[in-house]
Order: sequence, then C-alpha cells, then structure tokens
Amino acid sequence: MIAMAIMGLSLLYLLEAQTRSMRLAAKGRALNIATQLALKKLIDCKYDLLKKGFAVSDYASEGTFEEEGQKDYRWECHGLRFNMPPP
Repeated sequence: MIAMAIMGLSLLYLLEAQTRSMRLAAKGRALNIATQLALKKLIDCKYDLLKKGFAVSDYASEGTFEEEGQKDYRWECHGLRFNMPPP
C-alpha cells in the first residue's frame, strides 16, 4: 500500500515536470519567433529610413506580421530626430 502511494506521488511529480517542460518549450518557441520577426523588421525599418533620408521630423511606423503568417505579433518602429549643434 505504501509502495503504491509512493509510486502515485512519483507519477504525479513526473506529470507535473512534463507539463512544465511543455509550457517552457512553447514559451521559448514564441520568444524565438518574436526575436526573429523583430530582427527582420529592424533591418526593414533601417533601410526604409535610409531610403527616405534623415528627415527634419521624427520617423514612426507600425503594423502587424500577418504577411509572415504571425497574426499574434505586431510591431512599432520609431526614430527620433537628433539635434546636433553645428561644429
């Protein structure tokens, strides 16, 4: 009887560990997807800003990643104009 109780508790802890592992794997996958999408969009914003030139005003753009098939993620890109005194 005691052995069955120990085995039951052991299986319960193993099931909990497996569930935690699956949850962490899903979280890691989402973080990896978000990082890759952010890197791609950062490069796109950089080239867009270089193409438009450094304007007098601030740069702002936003959107979603539906084209990439990731509708749960959205992005915002901001570039502040810097005021540098003349030399």
